[in-house]
Amino acid sequence: MWSVRLSQVRLRSGRAQSSVAHLRGILKKELESIKEAGTWKSERVITSKQGAHISVDGRSTGILNFCANNYLGLSSHPEVIRASREALEEYGAGLSSVRFICGTQNIHKNLEEKIARFHKREDAILYISCFDANAGLFEAMLTPEDAVLSDELNHASIIDGIRLCKANKYRYKHMDLEDLETKLKEAQKHRLRLVVTDGVFSMDGDIAPLREICDLAKKYNALVFIDECHATGFMGPNGRGTDELMGVMDQVTIVNSTLGKALGGAAGGYTTGPKPLIDLLRQRSRPYLFSNTLPPAVVGSASKALDLLMESNEIAQSVSAKTVR
Repeated sequence: MWSVRLSQVRLRSGRAQSSVAHLRGILKKELESIKEAGTWKSERVITSKQGAHISVDGRSTGILNFCANNYLGLSSHPEVIRASREALEEYGAGLSSVRFICGTQNIHKNLEEKIARFHKREDAILYISCFDANAGLFEAMLTPEDAVLSDELNHASIIDGIRLCKANKYRYKHMDLEDLETKLKEAQKHRLRLVVTDGVFSMDGDIAPLREICDLAKKYNALVFIDECHATGFMGPNGRGTDELMGVMDQVTIVNSTLGKALGGAAGGYTTGPKPLIDLLRQRSRPYLFSNTLPPAVVGSASKALDLLMESNEIAQSVSAKTVR
């Protein structure tokens, strides 16, 4: 009997090893195809703080860094670091919980209020990342009765978020207002129409024609959503983003953005907009409901970054000056 059991164990073990070997073979071919396509991504190992001047593993001298999203240089700002350290000491390393169980501290609510005030919206909700904010919005908000109209070059997180929802999906050519209008006409049969665009398209630096998009949205009774990850903090006179730059803050319904770029660069994202929508996201947005809350140190640094922006527009304006230089 023991010999039979041992044989069965060996058989199962052999099958498992065979399956793993098969997987390794598939993955090896896939990795080789990435290299052959020239899209293999190597990671630089930085041995210093993030900044314009950094140290990199394997180099004896420092180098200039032009490729971070640290647009305002706040990732290593002394006041931002101090605020992060103080939040860590007072509120701990983390909450070990999702928000609705026991993962909400007063600093989280204060930061959400501050974000809403900064963007001049009714309310805001925090996420671990803006990828999660985009993943959690469309599925919770839109139904099979609705339509979503998305720029073809929108960020991957927007694309993935839209895939998760059950709304009718329309994709318009990049910043092509004529094509957008055609799609809006087609979408008139649906309950809601949501036009979705990046404010600034990070790969090419294109700025969405928000004035014209908002005009079309008004004409065809649609809502406008913008992803402001590459605009928040430095676009517009006070750094409030593309909608401020274009003078359409009162016409854009929903803004998603990040705390992980200009606003301290640590982590985190958010949605800001009408309070009923934010209330709905707290009840139904899966990335919000099933992910741990932002660590206090991150909340502290992001909150201080927003304070600096709202105290003076000098930091936001500095990017324009540096661009001219």
